[in-house]
Amino acid sequence: MIISGGIGLAPLRPVLYHIIQYRADYGKVALLYGARTPDDILYIKELEKWRSRFDMEVLVTVDRAPNSWRGNVGVVTRLINRTQFDPLHSAAFICGPEIMMRFSILELQKKGVAEDRLFISMERNMKCGVGLCGHCQLGPTFVCKDGPVYKFTDIKDILLKTKPETLWYLLNTILKNSTYIRWQLVHVARKFGAIKKDFDFKNIGAKKLFTIFENSLILDEAIDKIIWDRMDIENTQKILKEIQEEKIKIHIQGLSPISLAGLETIRGLMVPQRADRSILMALKKRLEDTNIVLVCVNCNKSWSTVVRRVDDKPKCPNCGAIKISVLGRRTKGLAKLLTKKQKTKEEEKELRRLHKNASLTLSYGKPAVLVLVGRGIGPDTASRILRKYNISELLKSEEHQIKLLRDILKAELTYARTRGFWDN
Repeated sequence: MIISGGIGLAPLRPVLYHIIQYRADYGKVALLYGARTPDDILYIKELEKWRSRFDMEVLVTVDRAPNSWRGNVGVVTRLINRTQFDPLHSAAFICGPEIMMRFSILELQKKGVAEDRLFISMERNMKCGVGLCGHCQLGPTFVCKDGPVYKFTDIKDILLKTKPETLWYLLNTILKNSTYIRWQLVHVARKFGAIKKDFDFKNIGAKKLFTIFENSLILDEAIDKIIWDRMDIENTQKILKEIQEEKIKIHIQGLSPISLAGLETIRGLMVPQRADRSILMALKKRLEDTNIVLVCVNCNKSWSTVVRRVDDKPKCPNCGAIKISVLGRRTKGLAKLLTKKQKTKEEEKELRRLHKNASLTLSYGKPAVLVLVGRGIGPDTASRILRKYNISELLKSEEHQIKLLRDILKAELTYARTRGFWDN
Protein backbone atom coordinates (compact mmCIF):
# COMPACT_ATOMS: atom_id res chain seq x y z
CA MET A 1 0.00 0.00 0.00
CA ILE A 2 1.30 3.44 -0.98
CA ILE A 3 -0.25 6.41 0.82
CA SER A 4 0.73 9.92 -0.19
CA GLY A 5 -0.47 13.45 0.44
CA GLY A 6 0.23 16.52 -1.71
CA ILE A 7 3.75 16.58 -3.11
CA GLY A 8 4.46 13.40 -1.12
CA LEU A 9 3.54 11.50 -4.28
CA ALA A 10 6.78 12.63 -5.96
CA PRO A 11 9.23 10.62 -3.76
CA LEU A 12 6.91 7.59 -3.81
CA ARG A 13 6.59 7.52 -7.59
CA PRO A 14 9.88 5.54 -8.02
CA VAL A 15 8.42 2.88 -5.68
CA LEU A 16 5.49 2.50 -8.09
CA TYR A 17 7.83 2.32 -11.08
CA HIS A 18 9.77 -0.48 -9.38
CA ILE A 19 6.60 -2.40 -8.48
CA ILE A 20 5.28 -2.10 -12.05
CA GLN A 21 8.61 -3.25 -13.50
CA TYR A 22 8.67 -6.32 -11.24
CA ARG A 23 4.90 -6.73 -10.94
CA ALA A 24 5.02 -10.52 -10.61
CA ASP A 25 6.96 -10.20 -7.33
CA TYR A 26 4.15 -8.36 -5.55
CA GLY A 27 0.57 -9.09 -4.58
CA LYS A 28 -2.19 -6.52 -4.46
CA VAL A 29 -1.04 -2.90 -4.92
CA ALA A 30 -3.09 0.10 -3.78
CA LEU A 31 -2.20 3.77 -4.24
CA LEU A 32 -4.12 6.16 -1.98
CA TYR A 33 -3.46 9.79 -2.90
CA GLY A 34 -4.82 12.99 -1.38
CA ALA A 35 -4.46 16.63 -2.47
CA ARG A 36 -5.89 19.92 -1.22
CA THR A 37 -7.90 20.69 -4.36
CA PRO A 38 -8.33 19.16 -7.85
CA ASP A 39 -5.90 21.81 -9.18
CA ASP A 40 -3.21 20.55 -6.77
CA ILE A 41 -3.24 16.94 -8.02
CA LEU A 42 0.16 15.88 -9.35
CA TYR A 43 0.94 13.53 -12.28
CA ILE A 44 -2.65 13.43 -13.55
CA LYS A 45 -1.76 11.52 -16.73
CA GLU A 46 0.19 8.91 -14.78
CA LEU A 47 -2.60 8.53 -12.24
CA GLU A 48 -5.04 7.85 -15.09
CA LYS A 49 -2.62 5.38 -16.62
CA TRP A 50 -2.16 3.52 -13.32
CA ARG A 51 -5.90 3.58 -12.66
CA SER A 52 -6.53 1.87 -16.01
CA ARG A 53 -4.38 -1.12 -15.00
CA PHE A 54 -6.31 -4.19 -13.93
CA ASP A 55 -3.64 -5.15 -11.34
CA MET A 56 -3.53 -1.89 -9.37
CA GLU A 57 -6.07 0.02 -7.26
CA VAL A 58 -5.80 3.81 -7.41
CA LEU A 59 -7.96 6.02 -5.16
CA VAL A 60 -7.73 9.81 -5.20
CA THR A 61 -9.35 12.32 -2.86
CA VAL A 62 -9.22 16.09 -2.29
CA ASP A 63 -9.79 18.14 0.87
CA ARG A 64 -12.13 20.58 -0.86
CA ALA A 65 -13.52 20.83 -4.37
CA PRO A 66 -15.91 22.83 -6.59
CA ASN A 67 -19.34 21.47 -7.50
CA SER A 68 -17.96 20.21 -10.82
CA TRP A 69 -15.67 17.69 -9.06
CA ARG A 70 -17.00 14.13 -9.30
CA GLY A 71 -14.34 12.37 -7.24
CA ASN A 72 -13.82 11.69 -3.52
CA VAL A 73 -13.77 14.58 -1.05
CA GLY A 74 -12.14 14.16 2.36
CA VAL A 75 -8.82 13.34 3.98
CA VAL A 76 -6.68 10.58 2.50
CA THR A 77 -6.95 8.41 5.61
CA ARG A 78 -10.62 7.75 4.79
CA LEU A 79 -9.47 5.85 1.70
CA ILE A 80 -7.81 3.19 3.88
CA ASN A 81 -11.25 1.86 4.83
CA ARG A 82 -12.25 1.77 1.15
CA THR A 83 -9.61 -0.75 0.09
CA GLN A 84 -9.43 -4.46 0.95
CA PHE A 85 -6.08 -5.88 2.09
CA ASP A 86 -4.59 -8.56 4.33
CA PRO A 87 -3.01 -6.69 7.29
CA LEU A 88 -0.77 -9.64 8.21
CA HIS A 89 0.91 -9.63 4.80
CA SER A 90 0.77 -5.93 3.94
CA ALA A 91 3.38 -3.17 4.02
CA ALA A 92 2.72 0.55 3.71
CA PHE A 93 4.89 3.36 2.37
CA ILE A 94 3.71 6.76 3.57
CA CYS A 95 4.81 10.27 2.60
CA GLY A 96 3.09 13.60 3.13
CA PRO A 97 2.38 16.18 5.83
CA GLU A 98 3.24 14.95 9.34
CA ILE A 99 -0.36 15.00 10.55
CA MET A 100 -1.46 12.93 7.53
CA MET A 101 1.29 10.35 8.16
CA ARG A 102 0.38 10.18 11.83
CA PHE A 103 -3.30 9.44 11.21
CA SER A 104 -2.49 7.02 8.39
CA ILE A 105 -0.32 5.03 10.82
CA LEU A 106 -3.14 5.04 13.39
CA GLU A 107 -5.65 3.70 10.84
CA LEU A 108 -3.26 1.01 9.62
CA GLN A 109 -2.51 -0.07 13.20
CA LYS A 110 -6.25 -0.37 13.85
CA LYS A 111 -6.43 -2.66 10.81
CA GLY A 112 -3.67 -4.83 12.28
CA VAL A 113 -0.66 -3.88 10.14
CA ALA A 114 2.55 -4.55 12.10
CA GLU A 115 4.64 -1.52 13.10
CA ASP A 116 7.78 -2.91 11.43
CA ARG A 117 5.90 -3.00 8.10
CA LEU A 118 5.14 0.73 8.16
CA PHE A 119 7.67 2.92 6.33
CA ILE A 120 7.58 6.72 6.48
CA SER A 121 9.52 9.23 4.43
CA MET A 122 10.91 12.18 6.39
CA GLU A 123 12.51 14.29 3.63
CA ARG A 124 10.21 17.23 4.47
CA ASN A 125 12.67 17.94 7.31
CA MET A 126 15.73 18.12 5.05
CA LYS A 127 17.42 21.37 4.09
CA CYS A 128 21.03 21.15 2.85
CA GLY A 129 20.73 17.48 1.81
CA VAL A 130 24.36 16.60 2.64
CA GLY A 131 24.37 16.39 6.45
CA LEU A 132 25.97 19.77 7.15
CA CYS A 133 23.23 22.08 8.45
CA GLY A 134 21.82 19.72 11.10
CA HIS A 135 18.28 20.80 10.24
CA CYS A 136 17.12 17.21 9.69
CA GLN A 137 18.83 15.53 12.63
CA LEU A 138 16.55 12.86 14.07
CA GLY A 139 18.04 11.49 17.28
CA PRO A 140 21.51 10.15 16.39
CA THR A 141 20.71 10.07 12.65
CA PHE A 142 20.48 12.58 9.80
CA VAL A 143 17.42 12.20 7.59
CA CYS A 144 19.35 13.27 4.48
CA LYS A 145 22.19 10.77 5.03
CA ASP A 146 20.61 7.91 7.00
CA GLY A 147 17.10 8.17 5.57
CA PRO A 148 14.95 9.67 4.33
CA VAL A 149 12.87 6.49 4.66
CA TYR A 150 12.51 5.05 8.17
CA LYS A 151 10.65 2.14 9.63
CA PHE A 152 8.07 3.37 12.10
CA THR A 153 9.76 1.19 14.75
CA ASP A 154 13.06 3.06 14.14
CA ILE A 155 11.40 6.33 15.12
CA LYS A 156 10.11 4.74 18.34
CA ASP A 157 13.55 3.24 19.02
CA ILE A 158 15.07 6.71 19.22
CA LEU A 159 13.06 7.29 22.39
CA LEU A 160 13.70 3.81 23.74
CA LYS A 161 17.43 3.49 22.98
CA THR A 162 18.90 6.99 23.30
CA LYS A 163 20.86 7.06 26.56
CA PRO A 164 19.70 9.97 28.78
CA GLU A 165 23.28 10.77 29.84
CA THR A 166 24.26 11.45 26.20
CA LEU A 167 21.54 14.07 25.72
CA TRP A 168 23.77 17.09 26.41
CA TYR A 169 26.39 15.83 23.98
CA LEU A 170 23.75 15.18 21.29
CA LEU A 171 22.28 18.67 21.68
CA ASN A 172 25.74 20.21 21.62
CA THR A 173 26.57 18.39 18.38
CA ILE A 174 23.20 19.16 16.79
CA LEU A 175 23.41 22.88 17.58
CA LYS A 176 26.93 23.11 16.18
CA ASN A 177 25.60 21.78 12.88
CA SER A 178 22.45 23.89 12.88
CA THR A 179 21.49 27.34 11.60
CA TYR A 180 19.33 27.64 14.73
CA ILE A 181 22.07 29.38 16.72
CA ARG A 182 23.18 31.86 14.03
CA TRP A 183 21.56 34.88 15.69
CA GLN A 184 22.81 33.84 19.14
CA LEU A 185 26.33 33.36 17.78
CA VAL A 186 26.33 36.88 16.29
CA HIS A 187 24.96 38.30 19.56
CA VAL A 188 27.73 36.68 21.64
CA ALA A 189 30.41 37.68 19.12
CA ARG A 190 29.27 41.30 19.40
CA LYS A 191 29.49 41.14 23.20
CA PHE A 192 33.02 39.74 22.95
CA GLY A 193 33.95 42.51 20.51
CA ALA A 194 34.81 39.97 17.80
CA ILE A 195 32.53 41.70 15.28
CA LYS A 196 31.18 45.23 14.96
CA LYS A 197 27.86 46.12 16.57
CA ASP A 198 26.37 47.10 13.19
CA PHE A 199 27.45 43.82 11.56
CA ASP A 200 24.63 42.47 9.35
CA PHE A 201 24.67 38.69 9.78
CA LYS A 202 22.18 38.27 6.91
CA ASN A 203 24.97 39.01 4.45
CA ILE A 204 27.03 35.99 5.50
CA GLY A 205 26.07 32.34 5.31
CA ALA A 206 25.70 30.25 8.45
CA LYS A 207 28.42 27.82 7.33
CA LYS A 208 30.93 30.68 6.88
CA LEU A 209 29.98 32.11 10.28
CA PHE A 210 30.54 28.77 12.02
CA THR A 211 33.88 28.31 10.23
CA ILE A 212 35.09 31.67 11.59
CA PHE A 213 34.24 30.83 15.21
CA GLU A 214 34.86 27.08 15.12
CA ASN A 215 36.52 25.71 18.32
CA SER A 216 36.26 29.13 19.97
CA LEU A 217 34.95 30.28 23.33
CA ILE A 218 32.40 32.39 21.44
CA LEU A 219 30.76 29.34 19.83
CA ASP A 220 30.81 27.43 23.14
CA GLU A 221 29.22 30.38 24.94
CA ALA A 222 26.49 30.70 22.29
CA ILE A 223 25.62 27.00 22.60
CA ASP A 224 25.65 27.10 26.41
CA LYS A 225 23.40 30.18 26.35
CA ILE A 226 20.78 28.48 24.17
CA ILE A 227 20.82 25.27 26.20
CA TRP A 228 20.54 27.20 29.47
CA ASP A 229 17.79 29.58 28.30
CA ARG A 230 15.64 27.34 26.10
CA MET A 231 16.21 23.69 26.95
CA ASP A 232 15.49 21.70 30.08
CA ILE A 233 18.02 18.88 29.79
CA GLU A 234 17.64 17.66 33.36
CA ASN A 235 13.90 17.00 33.11
CA THR A 236 14.19 15.69 29.55
CA GLN A 237 16.73 13.13 30.77
CA LYS A 238 14.35 12.19 33.56
CA ILE A 239 11.42 11.66 31.16
CA LEU A 240 13.58 9.72 28.70
CA LYS A 241 14.77 7.45 31.51
CA GLU A 242 11.22 6.82 32.73
CA ILE A 243 10.10 5.97 29.18
CA GLN A 244 12.87 3.41 28.92
CA GLU A 245 12.05 2.00 32.36
CA GLU A 246 8.39 1.79 31.24
CA LYS A 247 7.26 4.10 34.04
CA ILE A 248 5.96 6.32 31.24
CA LYS A 249 4.27 4.43 28.41
CA ILE A 250 4.22 5.57 24.78
CA HIS A 251 0.67 5.76 23.52
CA ILE A 252 -0.14 6.84 19.98
CA GLN A 253 -3.47 8.62 19.81
CA GLY A 254 -5.49 11.01 17.74
CA LEU A 255 -5.67 14.72 18.39
CA SER A 256 -6.16 15.70 22.03
CA PRO A 257 -8.97 18.11 23.05
CA ILE A 258 -6.41 20.93 23.26
CA SER A 259 -5.08 20.11 19.76
CA LEU A 260 -8.62 19.94 18.39
CA ALA A 261 -9.38 23.37 19.85
CA GLY A 262 -6.26 24.74 18.15
CA LEU A 263 -7.20 23.08 14.87
CA GLU A 264 -10.66 24.64 14.95
CA THR A 265 -9.08 28.06 15.58
CA ILE A 266 -6.79 27.62 12.57
CA ARG A 267 -9.73 26.62 10.39
CA GLY A 268 -11.51 29.77 11.49
CA LEU A 269 -8.58 31.83 10.28
CA MET A 270 -8.33 30.09 6.90
CA VAL A 271 -9.23 32.15 3.85
CA PRO A 272 -12.22 30.70 1.96
CA GLN A 273 -11.56 29.05 -1.39
CA ARG A 274 -12.88 32.11 -3.23
CA ALA A 275 -12.36 35.37 -1.35
CA ASP A 276 -15.47 37.55 -1.10
CA ARG A 277 -15.58 41.29 -1.69
CA SER A 278 -15.10 42.22 1.99
CA ILE A 279 -11.79 40.31 2.11
CA LEU A 280 -10.60 41.90 -1.12
CA MET A 281 -11.53 45.39 0.13
CA ALA A 282 -9.60 44.75 3.36
CA LEU A 283 -6.63 43.67 1.25
CA LYS A 284 -6.93 46.82 -0.87
CA LYS A 285 -7.00 49.03 2.24
CA ARG A 286 -3.90 47.33 3.65
CA LEU A 287 -2.02 47.75 0.38
CA GLU A 288 -3.05 51.40 -0.03
CA ASP A 289 -2.02 52.22 3.56
CA THR A 290 1.47 50.74 3.07
CA ASN A 291 4.38 53.14 3.61
CA ILE A 292 6.78 53.10 0.66
CA VAL A 293 9.85 54.86 -0.69
CA LEU A 294 9.83 55.88 -4.37
CA VAL A 295 13.21 56.20 -6.09
CA CYS A 296 13.88 57.85 -9.42
CA VAL A 297 16.38 55.70 -11.34
CA ASN A 298 17.24 58.73 -13.51
CA CYS A 299 18.35 61.31 -10.91
CA ASN A 300 18.40 58.99 -7.84
CA LYS A 301 16.01 61.19 -5.83
CA SER A 302 13.98 59.28 -3.25
CA TRP A 303 10.89 60.30 -1.29
CA SER A 304 8.52 58.65 1.18
CA THR A 305 4.77 58.34 0.76
CA VAL A 306 1.87 55.87 1.10
CA VAL A 307 0.44 53.91 -1.80
CA ARG A 308 -2.95 55.68 -1.84
CA ARG A 309 -1.21 59.04 -2.53
CA VAL A 310 0.67 57.76 -5.58
CA ASP A 311 -0.50 59.20 -8.92
CA ASP A 312 -1.84 56.90 -11.64
CA LYS A 313 1.40 57.63 -13.51
CA PRO A 314 4.02 58.47 -10.86
CA LYS A 315 6.85 60.79 -11.85
CA CYS A 316 9.91 62.28 -10.18
CA PRO A 317 9.27 65.74 -8.59
CA ASN A 318 12.91 66.61 -9.25
CA CYS A 319 13.58 65.72 -12.91
CA GLY A 320 10.14 64.69 -14.15
CA ALA A 321 11.26 61.16 -15.14
CA ILE A 322 8.61 58.41 -15.01
CA LYS A 323 10.85 55.39 -14.38
CA ILE A 324 10.30 55.08 -10.65
CA SER A 325 11.24 52.14 -8.41
CA VAL A 326 9.06 51.13 -5.45
CA LEU A 327 10.78 50.10 -2.20
CA GLY A 328 9.36 49.00 1.13
CA ARG A 329 10.67 49.93 4.57
CA ARG A 330 12.86 46.80 4.64
CA THR A 331 14.34 47.33 1.18
CA LYS A 332 14.71 51.11 1.06
CA GLY A 333 18.47 50.74 1.58
CA LEU A 334 18.74 49.31 -1.95
CA ALA A 335 18.42 52.85 -3.34
CA LYS A 336 22.12 53.34 -2.53
CA LEU A 337 23.02 50.79 -5.20
CA LEU A 338 22.07 53.27 -7.92
CA THR A 339 25.06 55.47 -7.05
CA LYS A 340 27.49 52.81 -5.80
CA LYS A 341 30.43 52.28 -8.18
CA GLN A 342 31.93 48.99 -6.99
CA LYS A 343 29.24 46.33 -6.57
CA THR A 344 29.31 42.69 -5.58
CA LYS A 345 27.56 40.04 -7.71
CA GLU A 346 24.69 39.99 -5.24
CA GLU A 347 24.39 43.79 -5.43
CA GLU A 348 24.38 43.64 -9.23
CA LYS A 349 21.53 41.15 -9.02
CA GLU A 350 19.57 43.45 -6.67
CA LEU A 351 20.22 46.39 -8.99
CA ARG A 352 18.70 44.47 -11.92
CA ARG A 353 15.64 43.74 -9.78
CA LEU A 354 15.47 47.45 -8.94
CA HIS A 355 15.40 48.40 -12.63
CA LYS A 356 12.80 45.70 -13.40
CA ASN A 357 10.73 47.11 -10.54
CA ALA A 358 10.97 50.59 -12.13
CA SER A 359 10.08 49.22 -15.58
CA LEU A 360 6.83 47.84 -14.16
CA THR A 361 5.80 51.24 -12.72
CA LEU A 362 6.73 52.82 -16.06
CA SER A 363 4.45 50.40 -17.95
CA TYR A 364 1.56 49.98 -15.48
CA GLY A 365 1.69 52.99 -13.16
CA LYS A 366 -0.12 52.83 -9.81
CA PRO A 367 -1.46 49.25 -10.29
CA ALA A 368 2.19 48.09 -10.41
CA VAL A 369 2.85 49.86 -7.11
CA LEU A 370 -0.17 48.09 -5.60
CA VAL A 371 1.12 44.68 -6.70
CA LEU A 372 4.73 45.29 -5.66
CA VAL A 373 3.79 46.09 -2.05
CA GLY A 374 2.04 42.71 -1.69
CA ARG A 375 3.67 40.35 0.83
CA GLY A 376 6.30 38.16 -0.79
CA ILE A 377 5.70 39.64 -4.27
CA GLY A 378 8.89 40.58 -6.08
CA PRO A 379 9.34 42.03 -9.58
CA ASP A 380 9.18 38.61 -11.29
CA THR A 381 5.89 37.61 -9.64
CA ALA A 382 4.50 41.12 -10.15
CA SER A 383 5.39 40.93 -13.84
CA ARG A 384 3.52 37.61 -14.23
CA ILE A 385 0.43 39.13 -12.58
CA LEU A 386 0.43 42.43 -14.47
CA ARG A 387 1.06 41.03 -17.95
CA LYS A 388 -2.52 39.69 -17.94
CA TYR A 389 -3.99 43.21 -17.86
CA ASN A 390 -4.33 46.24 -20.09
CA ILE A 391 -3.37 49.38 -18.16
CA SER A 392 -6.19 51.58 -19.48
CA GLU A 393 -8.83 48.94 -18.67
CA LEU A 394 -7.28 48.37 -15.26
CA LEU A 395 -7.58 52.06 -14.31
CA LYS A 396 -11.18 52.36 -15.55
CA SER A 397 -12.80 49.00 -14.85
CA GLU A 398 -13.73 48.01 -11.30
CA GLU A 399 -14.16 44.43 -12.47
CA HIS A 400 -10.50 44.31 -13.59
CA GLN A 401 -9.39 45.92 -10.32
CA ILE A 402 -11.20 43.22 -8.31
CA LYS A 403 -9.59 40.56 -10.49
CA LEU A 404 -6.18 42.12 -9.85
CA LEU A 405 -6.79 42.03 -6.08
CA ARG A 406 -7.67 38.32 -6.36
CA ASP A 407 -4.37 37.69 -8.14
CA ILE A 408 -2.45 39.61 -5.45
CA LEU A 409 -4.20 37.62 -2.70
CA LYS A 410 -3.43 34.34 -4.47
CA ALA A 411 0.27 35.30 -4.76
CA GLU A 412 0.41 36.27 -1.07
CA LEU A 413 -1.16 32.94 -0.03
CA THR A 414 1.30 31.03 -2.23
CA TYR A 415 4.16 32.90 -0.55
CA ALA A 416 2.75 32.18 2.93
CA ARG A 417 2.52 28.45 2.14
CA THR A 418 5.98 28.17 0.59
CA ARG A 419 8.09 30.67 2.55
CA GLY A 420 9.43 27.89 4.84
CA PHE A 421 11.15 26.29 1.84
CA TRP A 422 13.09 29.43 0.97
CA ASP A 423 16.57 29.96 2.43
CA ASN A 424 16.68 32.63 5.12
